[in-house]
Amino acid sequence: VLTFSFAFEKPLTIENGIAFDALQYFSVAQKFKSHQSLIGESPFVYRMGLPFLVSVFFPEDLFLGFRFINLVGSFISIFLLLIWLRLYLKNIFVRLLLIILFSTHWVGALRLSYYSPVHVESLNTAFNLIGFILVFYLLKTPKNLRLLATFCAVIFFGVFFRETVIFLAIIYFAV
Repeated sequence: VLTFSFAFEKPLTIENGIAFDALQYFSVAQKFKSHQSLIGESPFVYRMGLPFLVSVFFPEDLFLGFRFINLVGSFISIFLLLIWLRLYLKNIFVRLLLIILFSTHWVGALRLSYYSPVHVESLNTAFNLIGFILVFYLLKTPKNLRLLATFCAVIFFGVFFRETVIFLAIIYFAV
């Protein structure tokens, strides 16, 4: 997917690749880097997890930091999806087909990380998949406090990356 994107698709060039939602995330990373107050447009300013990581590990090149962390998050998400699908699907062909479709989706995190790298979707997907895997095991052993604490930690930290991670708690209580 990355080879195809690199060979045939130009990255976003509007505003040097930092346009639309990306402008908000990049602004939050710049504010972290310069130790300023986080003031910005909602809901983007609340998704401070990835901009914080970028400002800590890539203070000299925030754009590269977003690209690198999002690519790593995308790759991790692919393996997490494989693990999650393995819990429910025994047919390896179906699992691999779903992984291929997930990886090649035109607005998927893997392609998006090359085309427009300043986003928070890849780690959001990773947190959600970790949560779904933990829900599976929590349903089997609901009294496992270590597993429940891990699940709570995933939700707590995941919300800093994107607020949709809170739905994992609702899903757990629903099932």
